[in-house]
Amino acid sequence: MIRFPSQVSGELRFKIAETESELEQAFALLHNAYVGEGLMDPHPSGLRVTKYHCLPSTTTLVAMQGERVVGTVSLVRQNTFGLPLESIFDLSHLPTGSRVAEVSSLAIADGMRNQRGRILFPLLKFMYQYSGEYFGITHLLIAVNPKWYPFYEAVLLFKKLSPKTVERYDFVNGAPAVGGILDLTQASAAFQEAYGWKAEHRNLHKFFTEAACTNMEFPLRKRGVIFDPVLTPALVKTFFIEKTRVLESLNDPERVFLRQQYENTPIHGLIPKPTVVPIFSRTEKRFDTKLSGRIKLPSGGTLPVLVQNVSLFGVGGFVHGQIQPGVYELYVDSEDLKPCVLTGEIHWLTPKRVFGFSLRSSRHGPPPEWRAFIETLEIRLKNEQTVTEERGKVAM
Repeated sequence: MIRFPSQVSGELRFKIAETESELEQAFALLHNAYVGEGLMDPHPSGLRVTKYHCLPSTTTLVAMQGERVVGTVSLVRQNTFGLPLESIFDLSHLPTGSRVAEVSSLAIADGMRNQRGRILFPLLKFMYQYSGEYFGITHLLIAVNPKWYPFYEAVLLFKKLSPKTVERYDFVNGAPAVGGILDLTQASAAFQEAYGWKAEHRNLHKFFTEAACTNMEFPLRKRGVIFDPVLTPALVKTFFIEKTRVLESLNDPERVFLRQQYENTPIHGLIPKPTVVPIFSRTEKRFDTKLSGRIKLPSGGTLPVLVQNVSLFGVGGFVHGQIQPGVYELYVDSEDLKPCVLTGEIHWLTPKRVFGFSLRSSRHGPPPEWRAFIETLEIRLKNEQTVTEERGKVAM
């Protein structure tokens, strides 16, 4: 029954939702779909807005027909809030060095769901490329109703996170859920094996990886930066304070984390203060990244590292090799960053070789090139006009 469109309709556009109209339409589309499936009770606003939508590590993608949103899906990268599905599934068995995001809030407009994937498959194609190339993800996760899971397994080649069906998932009104995972590092080869020999209209590998589509608008930014913030103070007020009470419903740790994420931005003052500040809480704002680097060993050799988050005085990531906590030089490479050497200490290291690196304090502070790099990330988070103007059409 599955047919992939040989050509994506020219009347459709696929992009990051960034305007008030695009976000409101996406949240309304999602609300109607979820209420229709019994996955949420009707909300007075007519919108489904969750706490995950206010994170800079969440991106909402939309399919547009003219000025109308006809499809949407959100990607929630793993964060201090946790992922929605972490309330019902254990992720401790995921591969070392993996970085995951949950595919959430997928909906197609009424009257367009049965058009042989005319909207759904191009939207999934857009999500697939954005996830791997722009969002810094190695694995996509899902928690879906058992009746929909066969589609993800048979067509999109997800594998089960757990052999058991969860009978009650509170995030979707207590409906049952099945968890799935797709390894993006192996997905192309898996699609080739499953679909490469099929006719064009049934060849998902060709559609996802080769089919040209000039109406998909990807970020025009350096790919070491993996977040695309769109929220402004006005949007936060509209969706998270006035039309819903999402910010008010946050618990104290969530308020602390979110305030840290938006430190030094106008949004910070809109987030309620915690009633009790946790004794131990990170005071530095960190930015998600996907950068390569090297740690210099006492022997003179180096070990490659993947830099997954940065702050003015710290780096977090994954080291490819055995190492012990101690003082090292860390070389970080980025298109946005002049060759930079950071001297500091690996002060914690997990069995899976995920590490925390603190810059050693000096009279002059961090190297000027590192400070400038962090300032560019600060500007991006503030969602200033220069950031919005970076987005444009990029042909696949």
